[in-house]
Amino acid sequence: MNSAEPLVWWAAAVVLIVVSTAWLLVRAARRGADSTFWTAFGGGALLLPAVLVPAATQPAAGALLSGVALAAAAAAAAVLLLGDRASRSRRRRARNGARRLAVESVHDELLGRWMAYELDPARQIDFPAMSDVRRPETAAMIKAIRRAADLRAADDSAAYGAALTGLRSALGDAERAAGVYESRG
Repeated sequence: MNSAEPLVWWAAAVVLIVVSTAWLLVRAARRGADSTFWTAFGGGALLLPAVLVPAATQPAAGALLSGVALAAAAAAAAVLLLGDRASRSRRRRARNGARRLAVESVHDELLGRWMAYELDPARQIDFPAMSDVRRPETAAMIKAIRRAADLRAADDSAAYGAALTGLRSALGDAERAAGVYESRG
């Protein structure tokens, strides 16, 4: 057994401790701050003697192991930060997807409200102005429907939201002009 072999084993142990602690920290971070603290504390309690014992016998070995520990910790921190960044990105996409779904349900509700005038024969008889595109309010509503439909597939959520606000307003204007609210009395 040569003199460098125990140092290699110590270095491997240091790397194993750092990587294991980093992996456990990722899992502990999901459970909360208390779990994260105790995981980091336990990893440090293992790492400290793994570096100090060889340093007490051979100062050069201690310096080398300290460097290995720092390098492994830096690599683990980079992996953790990148993993956390990816996780935040996934959560943000999920939130945006939920918002998008909510906005699209508003769109569907507005389209359903308009289609009731188109598909229900009783409403067609009671409110013929809702289908008459010669009326300015109805023409504006049809344009707003088309604008919202065009933006629904686009990635510009601000423009889509504005188009839905315009559609809601145009639909309300068309209903008022057709006398829908007066007949509900």
